[in-house]
Amino acid sequence: MLFRPKNKTREKETLEKLKEAGKNGEKDYAENYPLAEQIELTGTKKTKGSEEVLKPEALLNMLEDLEEANENIKESEKKFRQLSENSPNMIFINKDGKIIYANNECEHIMGYKINEFYSQKFNFLSLIDPESSEIVRENFQRHLSGKEVSPYECKLITKNGRTIWTIIHTKLIDYDKGKAILGIITDITKQKNIVIELRKSEGFIKEMIDNSGIPIVAFGKQDNLLIANTDFLEMTGYKKDEIGNKDKFYENIFPSKLVMEKIDPILSDVHKGKRVKDFVVPIRCKDGSTIITVANLSAVKDENGKIAGEIIFMRDLSEIFGLEDQLRYWSANGFVQVRVKEEGGRPQLSLTGEYPSESLIEKKFAQKTKANG
Repeated sequence: MLFRPKNKTREKETLEKLKEAGKNGEKDYAENYPLAEQIELTGTKKTKGSEEVLKPEALLNMLEDLEEANENIKESEKKFRQLSENSPNMIFINKDGKIIYANNECEHIMGYKINEFYSQKFNFLSLIDPESSEIVRENFQRHLSGKEVSPYECKLITKNGRTIWTIIHTKLIDYDKGKAILGIITDITKQKNIVIELRKSEGFIKEMIDNSGIPIVAFGKQDNLLIANTDFLEMTGYKKDEIGNKDKFYENIFPSKLVMEKIDPILSDVHKGKRVKDFVVPIRCKDGSTIITVANLSAVKDENGKIAGEIIFMRDLSEIFGLEDQLRYWSANGFVQVRVKEEGGRPQLSLTGEYPSESLIEKKFAQKTKANG
């Protein structure tokens, strides 16, 4: 370690001794207070093709500069270790494929002792999940060729076999007369698991919408298509990429001005947050045919509860009429009652469902069994 005598009187005496003793004095001083490698014991500094003889004052000044630089390095190392050991991230230094520094968080998360990381037998690639081994090798080779690497996701394996997701930031640094890799690793396992679960949920919801048995179409705030499920595409004959934005969609399936005059106030109510139920509207299919549908419309809201679009649930009325035979069956067995009521001076049919008594069900069942012989 470079240092100077802290005693100013002794320093002054040494300087006087150097002036009187010449080179011998310089040699004595150099032996008592070692210099950096580039300074010879005789007090000379080598340059290419020549030697520069340093005067005693210059020699002392150089010592002072070297000592200050050394102290700065020591202070920087101290600060680095303080920051590193208090960091919530794993921090390491890799030189020539070996771990020469690892902070406490590496030990805490990965489960290895620090001396295990520093062992010459330790292979840092053993920490890498096979799924991430290729990208780690590629980035390591880039660093070896002197190139920097962008942050990347990587799966690591702890000592006890647990897999964790991480983001790795690395940078080339000067270290011990060569290059080394400084790395900062952030554990993002919790966040990654949340994303994975969300994707599973999104997949489940998409599957549920596609198999709902009800034609569904939805548009976002920017009039972009959000949903066009399988039932809707089969009913209209369109492909998803043919629907386009909301304006194009309405232009294609509602080509009549009369229809749009009915739809515009409905959409206005929806954009105010109202739900519209049982709206009967004809739609034009891709092949030019028309289907009479009954639709329910409601607003799509974002995570802050603000309206971000609209969703339409449709049903082909002809399919509803096709349910007549099933209604007759349940009516004949006492589950459905057809009633006539006056409304606005006109008779209105209404259907009500009601489970009949067990005795009536048994009677109906006996009659059916007898009729079937």
